[in-house]
Amino acid sequence: MRKKIITLLTCSALAVSLLVGCGSDKNDTTNVTTKSDKQTSDTTGNKSSDTSGTSTSDTSGASDETTASETQSSESGDNNSDNPVASLPEGTDSLMNISVHSLILCTADLDIKYDMSDSDYFWNAVAYAVAGYGSAFSKQTDENGNILFTTEQVKEFAASIWGGYDPSTDLPPMPNAITAFGYASEPGLYSFPGSDFNSTKVVPYECTDNGDSTYSVKVKLMINDDDNLEISKWNVTIAPSTYSGSSSPIFKYKIVSFSPAS
Repeated sequence: MRKKIITLLTCSALAVSLLVGCGSDKNDTTNVTTKSDKQTSDTTGNKSSDTSGTSTSDTSGASDETTASETQSSESGDNNSDNPVASLPEGTDSLMNISVHSLILCTADLDIKYDMSDSDYFWNAVAYAVAGYGSAFSKQTDENGNILFTTEQVKEFAASIWGGYDPSTDLPPMPNAITAFGYASEPGLYSFPGSDFNSTKVVPYECTDNGDSTYSVKVKLMINDDDNLEISKWNVTIAPSTYSGSSSPIFKYKIVSFSPAS
């Protein structure tokens, strides 16, 4: 039942296009337009988080002024007595509200264990994150309105979701079966469809310092409305990010393990 609820809430059209491969041609990214005059999306996917004013980045993926990671962790969820929010290390908001949120939605749709070696899973998880939140960090779209990311921007998102990925190496090959997003050597950009994940939110409710620079965090996926209906619970281990491709990184932490909680 929970999986059915998640699927309904996370834009099933996006899930089908990403997982099955229905969508635009993966090489159709040649017509690039800028959208510097457009407003960017909320980088947290949380009605309770105040990051809607986050400025867009240049092609390095770094924010011009601030990023979602600079918001206070106490803003990342509902603060009423029924849904207490755990105290997290400073700078984890972007990871929780973008990477963890997107990974939960993708994992629920795939119904698979966290495994970076699965290239389909690797790319779909990255695509979910870019589709939901990438427009806040890129000023470029193609003629179809798809979000355009540089290789470095994709690497930064990937490194936050897949803690075992070394961003100094090449990205793994993109599966041929996936056509809803892809890479075009001309103009040298990745193209991803956009989506809206604001109907759900991630609420951390327990955090343990493991004493080795990692933290074990328990989170809830909840419907983002006044009722705050709980959908599922997840265990996430996070560690400081090792990404060094930007002077102003989006993510200060990365996911190193991830699984459903009982």
